[in-house]
Amino acid sequence: MNFLITGAAGFLGSALANQLAREGHQVRGIDDLSTGDPQALSPDVHFTRGDVNGPPQVVDLASGSGLCLPPGSPGLRPGNRCCTRASTMLLM
Repeated sequence: MNFLITGAAGFLGSALANQLAREGHQVRGIDDLSTGDPQALSPDVHFTRGDVNGPPQVVDLASGSGLCLPPGSPGLRPGNRCCTRASTMLLM
């Protein structure tokens, strides 16, 4: 299965991305690196530095993904309307 993980370079996101990649899934990750470290990601995870607030970039990354997971994305907190719109696009 193909996955897109937001917050992929963070603690939770990198653990999830690496595990899914080890299981043989195709994994794409996006993170703005405000707190994440791309060194934590396996070379099998296709990483893009970016922000979920940039919907065109996120939509491009999500294309072909069977499931989009936002485990550690601070932008997806309730009340952040701009990011909530982006997360809604991700999960459609």
